Amino acid sequence: MLFKFFAEIWINTVVPVTCEPSTLSDYKGKLKNHILPVFGKQEITKIKKKHVKDFLRKKFSKGYAHSTISHLKDILSGIFNAAIEDEIIENNPALNLGKTLIKKKEKEEIIILEYKELLEFLELFNRNKPEYWHIVLTMALSGVRIGECLALQERHQF
Repeated sequence: MLFKFFAEIWINTVVPVTCEPSTLSDYKGKLKNHILPVFGKQEITKIKKKHVKDFLRKKFSKGYAHSTISHLKDILSGIFNAAIEDEIIENNPALNLGKTLIKKKEKEEIIILEYKELLEFLELFNRNKPEYWHIVLTMALSGVRIGECLALQERHQF
């Protein structure tokens, strides 16, 4: 039995009734772009804890966020649980991976601009990239991150 078979069962039956639609969409994307290319054609009985650790370590070394890696682990765990329920495997290789597997990146130092520096920065931005000035202004005044600001832009079309 291929991993892909249980992935399809899990994403189509378990996730829609246990998660929000946005989570389902996120999981589908991660499954398609990250997990299935690596595990999809493997027999689920041959996938061991070592394979899961190696997969997650590679994602970490490529700079993926801790939350992304955690979601990938959760997806893998859910799929392996589906195989356990069907009595195909006995243990979930995505569980108990150890605390040393994924360490959160140290947070970068936040630089807070003085009022005068902020005005200079906004003026410089307005001169050189006026098409993005409203985004930078919104971020500066509200404290939202770039992804949050771009999501606002998509919804409200500045």
